[in-house]
Amino acid sequence: MKYNTSNFYTFRLIVLVLLLGLIVSCAGTGSKKGIEYSKGGALSDIIEDFSGKHANLRIAVMDFTNTGGSKTRFDGYIADSLVTELSRKKFTVLERKRLRSVLDEYALKQSGVVSSTGAVKLGKFLPVDALATGSYTVIGNRIEINGRFIHVVSGKIIYAFSGVLNVDPGEIRPPSAGGRKQTVCDSVHGPVLAALKNLKSTDDIKLAVERSLAVPFDAQCGMVHENVMYSFAKYNIYPETYKNFLIDTITSIENPSQDRRASLIMHYFSSDKKVDSEEWSASITALKRATVWTSRRYLLYMLNNRYEDSSVVKKRIDEIMALALSEKIGKPVALTADRIFFDITSALKNRDKPNPDVFNYTFRKYINAVPDDEKNNRRALGIIRSAYSAENEKDHLRKSQIKTLDLIIDFFKSRNVTEKLTEDLFRIIRDVENRINPRYKRKGHVAAHYETDLEKINKSLAPVICRSYDSLVKTGGEHNINKRKEYILRHSVMCKGGPSLNSLIADMQSRDWKRKISAAEMFSKLGTGAAGAEKTIIKYLGQKGFGRDGGRMRYYLAKTLGNIKTNNPKGINALIDSFAEYGNSVSSESKDSIKKIGVSALPYLIKGLYHKEKPVRYGCTEALGNLGASAKKALPALRRLADSDKDSYVRKRAKESIQMIVNDY
Repeated sequence: MKYNTSNFYTFRLIVLVLLLGLIVSCAGTGSKKGIEYSKGGALSDIIEDFSGKHANLRIAVMDFTNTGGSKTRFDGYIADSLVTELSRKKFTVLERKRLRSVLDEYALKQSGVVSSTGAVKLGKFLPVDALATGSYTVIGNRIEINGRFIHVVSGKIIYAFSGVLNVDPGEIRPPSAGGRKQTVCDSVHGPVLAALKNLKSTDDIKLAVERSLAVPFDAQCGMVHENVMYSFAKYNIYPETYKNFLIDTITSIENPSQDRRASLIMHYFSSDKKVDSEEWSASITALKRATVWTSRRYLLYMLNNRYEDSSVVKKRIDEIMALALSEKIGKPVALTADRIFFDITSALKNRDKPNPDVFNYTFRKYINAVPDDEKNNRRALGIIRSAYSAENEKDHLRKSQIKTLDLIIDFFKSRNVTEKLTEDLFRIIRDVENRINPRYKRKGHVAAHYETDLEKINKSLAPVICRSYDSLVKTGGEHNINKRKEYILRHSVMCKGGPSLNSLIADMQSRDWKRKISAAEMFSKLGTGAAGAEKTIIKYLGQKGFGRDGGRMRYYLAKTLGNIKTNNPKGINALIDSFAEYGNSVSSESKDSIKKIGVSALPYLIKGLYHKEKPVRYGCTEALGNLGASAKKALPALRRLADSDKDSYVRKRAKESIQMIVNDY
C-alpha cells in the first residue's frame, strides 16, 4: 500500500489545531495588558496545590527552555516567577545566583529540560530535595508552559503542571533601534522610573510612592525598588508609607543572606543617618536569619555608628550580644557570640569619624565572649591595634587614644600571651617608635604623645616583654634575640635575670672577642641607654691594637660615646686620639661623635691642634670648622696653625675652618 505523506501532515495539523483550541478554551479570560497566568492555570494556584501535597522541600529552579531552540528573556523570567511563588510557601528555595555558581563550578548547564537521570546527577552537587524544570513554547501572543518537579534522589517526577502566559503584543518584539533588548519588566518599570524623574513637589513624590508601591519587591521586576531607594535617599526623601512597605518586605524574607534585598533595604534605612525603632526591629528580624557571610554588613548598617548617638549604639550592641549569647542569631545554625563580637567591632571602625568610646565599651564588656586561644587573641589584638592607629592624635581625641592604649595593656594582662601574640605587641611598639621618629610628619601629630605611650607600655608590660626574651633565648635565632635584647636595654626595661648593662660590661671584660664585639655593637644601638656603661666604653676605646677585631670594637665604642654625648674629658680625648685610626672607619666615626658632642669638646679640640700626629691635628681643625661661630675661641690657635704647621694639608684645612667659623657656615 502506498503511503500518502500529504494526508499524514494534514492529520498532524488538525490534531495541533484541536489541542490549541482546547488550551484556549481553558484559558478563560483571555489576553490582558502585560503578562498573567490563565484562569485555572495561574502559577499561584499551581504552587498552592503543589504545597498541599509536598511541603518543606528544598528546591532549585532551573531556567526554562524554549522549544523553538533559541534563548529568550522568558528563560529566566518564568523561573524567577516560580521562585517567587515557592518562597511564599513552606519551601526553601536555592537562590538563583548560588545555583548558577554551583553549576558553573562543575561545568553544568543552567538551562535545558532536565531528565530524571540528570536530576539525580545534579542532586549530587546541589543541597536540594527537588528540581523544578520545564519548557515553554511561544505561539503568537501566547506562551505555553510545561513544568515538573523531580526528586533528586529517586529521579521520580513528584509533580507536573502546565499553564499559559497571555502576553501583550508589545512584550514580544525585536530589539529596539538602539540595540537594547526589551524585557518583560519594561512595562512595569516604566511608570515608576518616569515618576522618579520629577520629585519637586509633594504631589510628585506621592505619585512616585504610589507607583512604587504597586510593584511588589520580589522576583525580577521588583528590583526597580533599588532605583527608588537610591533616588529617595539621594534627595533626602523618606515617605512613611514607603518605609512601611520596605519593613513588610524585609520581615517576609526567609533567607535574607541569599537575597540582596535585605542589605539594600538596611542601607536605605541608615541613609537618613538615623535608624528608627521600627526599622531597627525589622532589621533584627533579618539578622536573626542571617549567615556568617552577611551578618557583618547588616551590623554596619544597623548600628549606624558614624551618625547615631553613642548611648543609642551601646544599647543596640547590648541587645545584639544578648541575642548572640542566647544563640538566637543565624540560620540554619546559630552564629557564635565571638563571631558576632568580631562583626560588631569591625562595623564600629570608621577612619573618617571614629567613635572610640563605643569601641572601648564593646571591647571591655564582651571580650570574654572570645575564646582565650592564640588565633582569637591575635585577631582581637589586631582590631585594637587598628583602632589605636586610626585615632587622630589631635588634643580633643587624645583622651580616647589613651583609653585605647589602656585597653591594649589590660588585654595583655588578662589573656593567655603566646610568643606570636608578643610579636604582635612589638608590631604595636614599632608603630609607636615610628611616630616618635622626626621623619614621621603628619598633620596634628605630636611625637611627645607617643613617647609617653611607649614609656607606659614598657613600664606596664615589662613582664610580658621580659618573658618574650626568655622564650626567644630557648627557641629563637640569634638575630631575633639580639633585637629583643636591644629593645630591653635601650628602654631600660627591668627584667629579672634578663639582659642588662652589667651583663654587657661583663662581656666587654671577657677574653672572648666574639662576646666583646657583640657587646660593643649592642652598646652602639642603645642610644642614651648606654650611658651607665660610659667608663667601661672609654676604657676599651683607649686600648689600641688587637688587629681587625680591636678596630671593629673601637668603631662601635666611638659611636656609642657620640650617642650618649659624653662630657667626660677622658672620653672626648679618647675620641680625638682616635682621629688617627683610619682602619675600620674608627677615625670617621670618632669625628661624627665629636660633632654630636658639640661645644663641650671645644677646649679639647683646641688642645688637639698641637698634637704630635698630623691626622689628629687635621681632624681637630675639621671638627672646629664644623662647630661654626661657636668655635670663635679657637681662631687664634687656628691662625697660628694655618701659618706655621709643617703639613700643607693641615694648613689648608685650618684656613678653611677659619672661614667657616668667621662666616658661621
